[in-house]
Amino acid sequence: MKIIERNSVSKGGMTLLPSIINPLVVGILAASPAGFSQAESFQLEEVIVTATRRAQSAQEIPYNIAAIGGEDLENTGITNGSDLLQQVPGIFVSDVGGRSSINSNISIRGINANNPGNNSIVQNLTESSVSTYVNDTPMFINISLSDVERVEMLRGPQGTLYGSGSVGGAVRYIFNKPDVEAFSSSISGRVSTSEESDDVSYETNFILNAPLADGVALRLVGGYEELGGFIDARHLYARESDGSPTPSGDYLTSGPVIGPKKEDTDGSDSWNVRAALHVDLSDSSSALLTVAHQEDTFDGDSIRRITDLESNNGPEYVHDIDSLSFGEAESDLVSLELSFDLGFATLTSSTAHTEIEVDNSINSTEIYVGIEQDTGFYSGYPRISTISTVIATDEVFTQEFRLVSQGESNIDWVVGAFHKDQERGSLFADEMVGFNDWLIAGGAAADPFGYAPVSNPSYVDIPIEIARSVSFKDMALFGELTYHITDQWQLTGGARFFKQDFEQDVRVRLPYCSVWCADDGEDLLGTSTSSSQKDFQDSIFKINTSYQMTEDHMAYFTWSQGFRHGGANAIPFNEDASLNAYDADTLDNYEVGLKGYLADNSVSYTLSLFRSNWDDIQLDAFVGPLLTPAALNGEGARSQGLELDVKANLSENLVVSVGYTYTDAELTDDAVLAGVTAEKGDGIPGVSKQGISLFADYTLPLSDSEIIFHADASYRSDFETSFNSSFGNYAKLDGYEVVNVAVNWITEKFTVGGYINNLTNEEGVTATSTELAGALAESGFAYVMRPRTLGISATYRFE
Repeated sequence: MKIIERNSVSKGGMTLLPSIINPLVVGILAASPAGFSQAESFQLEEVIVTATRRAQSAQEIPYNIAAIGGEDLENTGITNGSDLLQQVPGIFVSDVGGRSSINSNISIRGINANNPGNNSIVQNLTESSVSTYVNDTPMFINISLSDVERVEMLRGPQGTLYGSGSVGGAVRYIFNKPDVEAFSSSISGRVSTSEESDDVSYETNFILNAPLADGVALRLVGGYEELGGFIDARHLYARESDGSPTPSGDYLTSGPVIGPKKEDTDGSDSWNVRAALHVDLSDSSSALLTVAHQEDTFDGDSIRRITDLESNNGPEYVHDIDSLSFGEAESDLVSLELSFDLGFATLTSSTAHTEIEVDNSINSTEIYVGIEQDTGFYSGYPRISTISTVIATDEVFTQEFRLVSQGESNIDWVVGAFHKDQERGSLFADEMVGFNDWLIAGGAAADPFGYAPVSNPSYVDIPIEIARSVSFKDMALFGELTYHITDQWQLTGGARFFKQDFEQDVRVRLPYCSVWCADDGEDLLGTSTSSSQKDFQDSIFKINTSYQMTEDHMAYFTWSQGFRHGGANAIPFNEDASLNAYDADTLDNYEVGLKGYLADNSVSYTLSLFRSNWDDIQLDAFVGPLLTPAALNGEGARSQGLELDVKANLSENLVVSVGYTYTDAELTDDAVLAGVTAEKGDGIPGVSKQGISLFADYTLPLSDSEIIFHADASYRSDFETSFNSSFGNYAKLDGYEVVNVAVNWITEKFTVGGYINNLTNEEGVTATSTELAGALAESGFAYVMRPRTLGISATYRFE
């Protein structure tokens, strides 16, 4: 079992969980071989990873990497990437439910400037600060963790091997490959129920591995999961057959009728299928073809209403939004990996094509109510109910060639070439249902904006539509060279040289205000178009050295650079030239650490100190008169801290892991961002200062089976959602702890188990959101984690 790390200890003091774990960390580290007799020493199993593009034990790699194997994932009951990463200290993920498919909100070591919950509908322009990989393919989805070999989590910039976007780190999901030797198959299922929910959740998965011929095997994996909702809606509007709000009285002047309360509105489901075909082309070459598809849908948001962002108050598991949101995402992956043993080196070609399509919506009524109250912009329409919908696509082709040296030598090297071609598109529209019919019936008699009903059926009830297309191309040469100065001392240098091109086109249509805001007086759809383009050519570097002080203890130092491309904003009706483009942001990371074994390999540890200096930080925002999505640059920031990872075999049957992180991330300069000042010393959004995780497995052997008792606990301290209270979606959220327990009886043919997730029933607010409202909203939503969930599971393995 590999330690999964997490954050802890709020500014206000210690909670019960940190106070218990801190002495445990000290006690394990204080252990020495003298404290364990030979009979009491139980060596840890090594976790083999390929983060350096070579198969190595995680403890041999001279920087901080966390990894968890597939069997350990099964014991924890974790089923998706978002849930896993929330249990790793120093990795911050805001759980926004089904909306996690639109943008990656993962950050490592505090390298993230975006509000963790404020943009869950429109694609971000900035790249995620953490690169995510499915096998060797760069791709972000909230992936289903079925039939996983391991997950690797790399801290700090990884640009020399994993691309210019990985300024904070990289996460790699490695799936089991087809086995050419033996047939195997299994089917599994689980059923659960959650507090606050009347619905039953269930999941089923199957795995089939079939050798087809000598050196040829096929592996099929599929699964379906349905989660019951637990959030109630108490303020939904009654609707007419056309979807418009039902008037409570006079059609032209009366407000809407409030319908009955609806329970469990945030249900979701997901299904996935994956096929992998392995072929030995010769004694020295092989091919792996992978095809995968995943679909996710959700009926509403896992949010509760908060009436005051600052104090974060409001009823639990209830909201009063007038209509439900929805969302669905489809992800497709086709990849071909070719490997050739050339003797002196291994040549790998990785070709992949990925497509992601998201159809997402959110209720934005309050934005329009606020605009109407302040400006009369919508002519006094009394039943404003607005849904913002976006259809977004992301299509990517990547090709990487990689040559990795092999054989006995005092010099190791990796060289490669990478090409990426990405096309992104989105169509964003707000629909104010019933507005057009109200105008036709005589509404807005004294309309100061000259509104008139829209005759084009494509734009009825659409106050605004924004279409955006983005093209990005990246070509790079990269490499790392390691010189083994002595048997104990090595020195590694790495570099990446790249050329990138970024283009963006935006078209905005404002059908109801064509009289006064169209660029062209003959354009009856109030259309404005903007285009922009920017090129980049740059390089990043890395230096790493390590010294094997004894057979069991290593010291290391790393300096590494990170880089994210800049770009050009396309903002209609924009009069601020400074918003036309945004620069690349860069990062210099310094890390020193110790790692090794204690107590005759019964205890492993990794201790690292880091400091990251971040310049021209990028963040996504809504700017201009129409609050158009754009990317901005801040000034400087720095993140520094400590990471500790300890794992111990306390007996032949008991394995425990403890993780601790301290992350101090703040701005080092004032920055004016779309007219609002982020001040020097402000914390980075979404970053907890401290965190802890505890992970334990006890195996009870029986005559022909075993029982595994599992427990894990994690804690993150309080954090802020924006730089300061001048920003519209600022809130200071309390820290929270999550405890999960499980027991599994395992035989040769089957596994039967039970589990309780979120044992203490923590509400766990992970993000707040006013979506596009900014300072216009006086209240918002709090994304909450799933309440206490009890379940049973079973797996049957066929011969």
